Amino acid sequence: MTAAERNTISNPAQGLMIYCTNCGSNGEAQLYNGTDWTNMTGDAATDAPSNIYWVEKANDGTNIEFIVRTDLDGNNKVTLVTSGSNAVQNFGSNMQLTDTNIYWVEKANDGTNIEFIVRTDLDGNNKVTLVTSGSYAVQNFGSNMQLTDTNIYWVEKANDGTNDEFIVRTDLDGNNKVTLVTSEGFAVQNFGSNMQLTDTNIYWVEKANDGTNDEFIVRTDLDGNNKVTLVTSEGFAVQNFGSNMQLTDTNIYWVEKANDGTNIEFIVRTDLDGNNKVTLVTSGSYAVQNFGSNMQLTDTNIYWVEKANDGTNIEFIVRTDLDGNNKVSLVTSEGFAVQNFGSNMQVK
Repeated sequence: MTAAERNTISNPAQGLMIYCTNCGSNGEAQLYNGTDWTNMTGDAATDAPSNIYWVEKANDGTNIEFIVRTDLDGNNKVTLVTSGSNAVQNFGSNMQLTDTNIYWVEKANDGTNIEFIVRTDLDGNNKVTLVTSGSYAVQNFGSNMQLTDTNIYWVEKANDGTNDEFIVRTDLDGNNKVTLVTSEGFAVQNFGSNMQLTDTNIYWVEKANDGTNDEFIVRTDLDGNNKVTLVTSEGFAVQNFGSNMQLTDTNIYWVEKANDGTNIEFIVRTDLDGNNKVTLVTSGSYAVQNFGSNMQLTDTNIYWVEKANDGTNIEFIVRTDLDGNNKVSLVTSEGFAVQNFGSNMQVK
């Protein structure tokens, strides 16, 4: 059941056990102890997503960036983190959330371009540096950082002139680093460009290096084994194919751009094996270059960012259900550089 359905249980019996499908990152088994709902270890039960997190950049010439939060209806905005002594252009460029923490990537502004994976709690406090870029090209360090309940995954690019890329993994404290996947036979600049994780698999996008620019959604298990090609780009501009690939427990969602000169974009969906493709949303009166640029999913909705094509460059966070219906505009950019408004929108 969902958290909302759990909350409708009248006078739950002590010892009642349920599985909350939309609690936490991947659902959670929960127990009623007579007073409160807890998880199976006795800690407080997690709840359904209740907030939107994103990154804003000041438009006063300072380029300072902020991680901010509102509720799911766009109200009660709070600034949580402000960029300090690190290059702000990458601040929050790969912001990821767990049930208890915000993770993101920062780049040093001392000319070294060293990058760092850092962590705070969900209120922006208790900042810790976990991983520092070493012998790899820092411009792609952490460029597709993803989290599981136990690990950080990201993509590194070799700085030896080969441009080889690697999917690597550490635990959530930045320890026990392992290289899982190495790029082979595909254009490395897009290798892992949209890496996504499930409980059992790594999904990412590869681009052919044979001049065709064909792109592919591929999958391995979490240790980098058993690679399978699921989806191949057809009839759409490949440079945006899979540019915002997102996963649910049952489906792959991504954004495609038409290659007929119209630049129309589409949010599409298949099952996790790449079958049963459906077009859900088509870009209308908004600048297509940002359509879906930060598409995020919950158990019930698709969220994304649109930019007005009327010359104002105003941006909007919008929402539909998972079938692309019932579209609502939730947040409009005000007082911040619109090109970065919602550029790292996350739903939690």
